[in-house]
Amino acid sequence: MDGRNNKPFVAAEGSMAKLVASETAVYVTDEAVQILGGNGYTREYPVERMRRDAKIFTIFEGTSEIQRLVMSRAITGLPLR
Repeated sequence: MDGRNNKPFVAAEGSMAKLVASETAVYVTDEAVQILGGNGYTREYPVERMRRDAKIFTIFEGTSEIQRLVMSRAITGLPLR
């Protein structure tokens, strides 16, 4: 740390990590469901639960759109509010 207020950049980095992780989890589990076909939607396979769990990560603790807003405000220097 160099003594400057790095709060907006820390918030942006946290938002980047959450956005990439949650969107990647949704993509990977969607592909897994596609590979399994109809079985991917049944509760007999764990991928059904994984897909539901991955989707909720894009919603709670700030939606993906909010994460993008936090990142853009940090880049442009606008207040986070």
